[in-house]
Amino acid sequence: IIACFGGGSNFGGIAFPFMRHTFSGLHKETRYIAAEPASCPKLTRGKFMYDYPYFKNQSSAFTAISSYQFKVTDEVIQIGSAEDLKMFAKLVSEFGFADVDAKLVENITLNDNLLGENNANVDADGNFDVEAYGSAPESWTPIGTGDYPYTGTFDGAGKIVSGLYLNDHVRHDVGLFGIVKGGTIQNVGVEDSYFYGDSDIGGVVGNLDGGKVVGCHNKGVVRAISKNVGGVVAYDMNGKISDSYNTGVVYGAKDYVGGVAGYVEGDSIT
Repeated sequence: IIACFGGGSNFGGIAFPFMRHTFSGLHKETRYIAAEPASCPKLTRGKFMYDYPYFKNQSSAFTAISSYQFKVTDEVIQIGSAEDLKMFAKLVSEFGFADVDAKLVENITLNDNLLGENNANVDADGNFDVEAYGSAPESWTPIGTGDYPYTGTFDGAGKIVSGLYLNDHVRHDVGLFGIVKGGTIQNVGVEDSYFYGDSDIGGVVGNLDGGKVVGCHNKGVVRAISKNVGGVVAYDMNGKISDSYNTGVVYGAKDYVGGVAGYVEGDSIT
């Protein structure tokens, strides 16, 4: 029995009906051969990835994470809730859909009034006071990792993301976005948020590799115990930062501490 093998349905549909005879002892001599089509080689060439739907038409839902449904318009995910944002982070950082474009359609809050009035929940050394807040805040997973750096376009559309919290002294590449490689982050503000880690800690982007940050701002607290900490971008290698500002608090213990950006190389900031 010879059948083409791509995702498996063609081969299974042709071969499986005969296999019951083989398993029952009849026709033990039957051979089952999966043939790779030369026009679409999926076994020896191509990209290994999850075999679930990508974008359907612009009015349908995007169902890449279990049964979770994003609203999609013109192949751009519309983020209108905290759950949308968390699932988008998971989509990029865990499932590897790093080139997906997204747009904020509402202001998003993960932890209400995180920093308190006049940053009352953060002490003079930059430590977050969980007791003052009243409970342990929900932790944030940055969008984009070393394995799956974000390469798409994220349009904040002038909206605000607030209440993001990540407090881990061994973490690198922390911010709303962890690592952005060639992607564009635009028109989004990060406010009332707290990021603390080892290095590359930024309000909007932790590590910017050749991408763009346009029209963004930070009004939260960022702190690094090692190096590279910035209000908007922590580490910038050959990227571009424009029309962005920081009015938040930046704590840095060692090298490369900046209001807008910490470490910058080969970049133009305008």
